[in-house]
Amino acid sequence: EHCHTPQRAVDELYRVLRPGGKIILTTRFVYPLHDVPHDYFRFTKYGLQHLFRAWQSVDITPETQTFSALGALMQRVGLQTKLKGGRITKVFVYSFAWLFDRLNWLIRAEYGNIQKTSADNAIMTTGYYLVGKK
Repeated sequence: EHCHTPQRAVDELYRVLRPGGKIILTTRFVYPLHDVPHDYFRFTKYGLQHLFRAWQSVDITPETQTFSALGALMQRVGLQTKLKGGRITKVFVYSFAWLFDRLNWLIRAEYGNIQKTSADNAIMTTGYYLVGKK
């Protein structure tokens, strides 16, 4: 997310890695701006698959589940904002973050579209872990 030209970066990683070598990386998906002004992209798992399409194998794992992502966003609100109401407001924000992180069990199924015809998992994750093999 911090590279101007992610495809060039992935291609260069592929070029310098020995045959059979592996790369391990993480990237953000649902996440607020950070490290500004050097925060350029967010990648879906499908975008990562496209970026790494030349690799022999790519394993992509969501970092969090949907409600945990909402909790992480609430946590970032507490960390990256000045809120009216001072400490009491921060307590509420962090309490919501803590609560959301514990609600993933409520989700029975997730879908990649609003018609609920395309089943998918972790539709709202904070990011992905990727292991690629050349």
